[in-house]
Amino acid sequence: MTIDITFFDIVKIVAMLIGAAWVLLEINARQFSKRIDEKFAEVEEARKEAGTHWDTRYGKTEKAVADLAQRVVRMETEIKHVPTQAAFNTLTEAVSQVRGQNETQTQLLERMERQMNLINEWMMENK
Repeated sequence: MTIDITFFDIVKIVAMLIGAAWVLLEINARQFSKRIDEKFAEVEEARKEAGTHWDTRYGKTEKAVADLAQRVVRMETEIKHVPTQAAFNTLTEAVSQVRGQNETQTQLLERMERQMNLINEWMMENK
């Protein structure tokens, strides 16, 4: 039993094998491309979700910073009306002076009261 194969038959078999390999490679490439597209879609979706999350957090942070900035401006305005240490020291000194003057006036009024009582007693005795 002899198998007779011509050169043309060998070329057809090789061409058929190359065609089959080409089809398999193309199917594999399409599956690979499809899988890459799915991965890119997943990554893009995750990126959008993360972007939304960070945009929300950044928006809250930005609002908090703006609120703090307004509070700082308000505090600076209110602090302008608070006396300084020098003004407080001057006030303490003035209060001390008033206290001293008050004691002096109290002593003077006590002497005047004593004198008035003496005058009153003298007038009562010498009617």
